[in-house]
Amino acid sequence: QTWFFSDAEDEEYQNKTGGHLVNTKCSPTHHWRDLCCKMAQEIDLYFDSYKRWWCHFDDDNYVNVASLARILGKYNPMQDWYLGKPTVLWKINKWGKRK
Repeated sequence: QTWFFSDAEDEEYQNKTGGHLVNTKCSPTHHWRDLCCKMAQEIDLYFDSYKRWWCHFDDDNYVNVASLARILGKYNPMQDWYLGKPTVLWKINKWGKRK
């Protein structure tokens, strides 16, 4: 399943995605609190789905789904994995400031 997350309602894309557009109702800014709000909505949907894998891609990413499925097939979905790179190069404390 593929889900799309937005900070606004969009009837056209709701129809194009077969009802898989989620309005997070989060602020549209790129402030860390708003980004966390959006990510929390994604994580909640994943946990509610009981799926084995969850992948997050931004709107400026290209994904080769066949290659992704082949790579994920090498990992045990019963174990915790983080594949990718962090958004920032420094650690962030709970207030969003550099450590």
